[in-house]
Amino acid sequence: MKWVTVKSACTINLRIQTDFMEFCHVSDKQKTSVWHVVNLRSGLLLGVVEWYPPWRQYVFFPEADTVFSKDCLEEINRLLIELNSKKLVPNELREQQELMQQMEQIASGKAVPKDSVVFIDEAQDFIDRQRTT
Repeated sequence: MKWVTVKSACTINLRIQTDFMEFCHVSDKQKTSVWHVVNLRSGLLLGVVEWYPPWRQYVFFPEADTVFSKDCLEEINRLLIELNSKKLVPNELREQQELMQQMEQIASGKAVPKDSVVFIDEAQDFIDRQRTT
């Protein structure tokens, strides 16, 4: 096993946390992205999810000597399904997260964007829709 703590490797600062692990978007290639799969408890790198050209899809490359339970494999599979169905595009997800943070600040009255009119009800509706998806 590669004993490397990679929590600081999330340079793009896009993370998806599940019950057992964190998927950390670490880089973009020309049309695809690279994700680290990190153990939440230990911070150890469990593997990498990236595009595999021969199969034309995202796949999981586990680190040597790693063992996964059914639940962990299901979490990894959910990420692969999202990436392969192109529902989870890193740039769009990052923009969506930033917009959601801005809308939460607006809805709570902490921030009002410059040069724009904001309707608090619409901001709250947006936040509610994002939480249900």
